Amino acid sequence: MKNLFKSLSLNFEYGKLKILLFIFWLVLVLFDSTAKGDFEIFIQASKDLFDSKNIYTAFYNNYFHYYYSVLFAVIIYPLTFLNFYFVKVIWMICNYIFTYRILKNGALFLNLKDENNKAKFTVLFVSFLLVFALWHRNIALAQVTIFVLFLMLESFTLILKNHVLLPALLLAFGIDFKIMPIVCLPYFLYRGYNKVVFTSLIFLLTLLLLPSVFIGIDFNLFLLNERWNLINPSNTEHILDVAERSFHSITTFLSVLLVENTHEVYALKYKRNLLDISQEELRYVILFTRLFFVLLSFVFLRARIFKSPSKKIDWWYEWSYIFIAIPLIFPHQQHYAFYMVFPAILYLVNFGRINYFNDKNPSKSRERYMYFVGMSLIFLLLNSHFLLGTFREYYDHYKTLTYGVFLVIVILALCPPSKIKYAVEN
Repeated sequence: MKNLFKSLSLNFEYGKLKILLFIFWLVLVLFDSTAKGDFEIFIQASKDLFDSKNIYTAFYNNYFHYYYSVLFAVIIYPLTFLNFYFVKVIWMICNYIFTYRILKNGALFLNLKDENNKAKFTVLFVSFLLVFALWHRNIALAQVTIFVLFLMLESFTLILKNHVLLPALLLAFGIDFKIMPIVCLPYFLYRGYNKVVFTSLIFLLTLLLLPSVFIGIDFNLFLLNERWNLINPSNTEHILDVAERSFHSITTFLSVLLVENTHEVYALKYKRNLLDISQEELRYVILFTRLFFVLLSFVFLRARIFKSPSKKIDWWYEWSYIFIAIPLIFPHQQHYAFYMVFPAILYLVNFGRINYFNDKNPSKSRERYMYFVGMSLIFLLLNSHFLLGTFREYYDHYKTLTYGVFLVIVILALCPPSKIKYAVEN
């Protein structure tokens, strides 16, 4: 990792590397757009919606449910009239734009705008490399995680500029589409942005009812109830959350760690449980573990309640943990959902650049070594499917991705903004 920083900072020609990355982007568009991905499920659900079918009890591609909102299915309906190849290309291009905006916000809040081009590009490039497999899964499967992260970050950024309506609307869209951004509402209450929270709830109610204009109020209310029945976290299938081997979150992690016979169809015949507790006991363990991750957020919230952090980097630091916690505490999470770690990775790479790469102080040699070992392990655990996919069934069996996310949290907690070598001003 240290050598990578050095080679990127000193040995490349900045302009040529940008051209190579653009070519790489074009290659990904050409190859990834040929696979159908999950957007095919969204398109099929949209068609069924306007055929008055229950899109939350249907199985798409034989095995998979549609979990997203009624409004999302309404919005993408015009795409059902296009060739699916072009639909996926359009969505891929949108995801590249969302990724660019995420990077731009990261550069702003980490004050990379004040750095030279090579230093700025190094941080962004190394960070992107560390989460490449998760980003690529979103692109290849035409998922919405990048879009949801974009919505949350744009909303957060606009709130700090004293806007209310637009950030509230963006946040409401994110909650309506994928529920998980609802975690942001108590965070904004803690920070004293009550108007944004109240306005978001008004917008959310409006977005939930908006499909009634197209499919009728009765059918819309019926589908809203059906969606809740499907995603209700108290459902048995969301407690023993092992319907697919590729699931990752604390529900799945604790299930395979604490229950001997999970009845998982695709489980390998290798022991991975430490205990064997009942499903009811598992329910309480999951509940208390979720509570632990909620309370852990106070480690990262540097300012007191109703007070705002004094620096942009402090804002980014606490957002980073909130985004990591989202896919951990919600059930039924695939690899691509953990692209939410990207803001934390951006922060940690920049922290390492300032404290361990720029600062050659020998007294920091042990700290520097532990940092680079930790970040190297994170790279391997987050990208194992991409680096050595032959053993992916073993990675998923033992939930190695989840361990990688836990390691991100530990290193993030050990690298607060107060430890950065020099003060980062607004």
